[in-house]
Amino acid sequence: MALQQGVLPTGVQAQIRAGLDNVAQAIFNLSQEYVPVKSGQLKASGKLTTGLSGGGFSIEYTAPHAERIESGGPSQSFKGDYVSNIPQHQRRLPGKTITVRAHTKTYSGMKPVLTDDGWYTLEQVPKFDGTHFLARAFEEVFTQKKLWRHFPFENI
Repeated sequence: MALQQGVLPTGVQAQIRAGLDNVAQAIFNLSQEYVPVKSGQLKASGKLTTGLSGGGFSIEYTAPHAERIESGGPSQSFKGDYVSNIPQHQRRLPGKTITVRAHTKTYSGMKPVLTDDGWYTLEQVPKFDGTHFLARAFEEVFTQKKLWRHFPFENI
């Protein structure tokens, strides 16, 4: 009689793959709950891919600012010029209102940024610690005894 090691019983491999797909979906769902939403671009860029070789999965956020929001980063100076398109608008002056024609304004080494307190012209993006929304979702599913509930093992 030969001794075999590493051979899974019939049907277990499909259950493991289904379990990994469930884990992937749970992590993705949590990351969608935890992702910070300002414009919605970051949340909308989230994508889950299951069924990769070996039963793996991939969760990615492809918005240009995804990595900085997740991991943070040091302060960064603006380089070059930023051209802002200013639409035609009304300006109130003492005793009258005038129409300002559409034009552009060029900022050298600065950029206008809308904050909660209004518009500011900044020379650099401040240091940011990151929210770790994706890492937090992974950690929550793989800890706190939540991992195994995603595997549909029956009568093994």
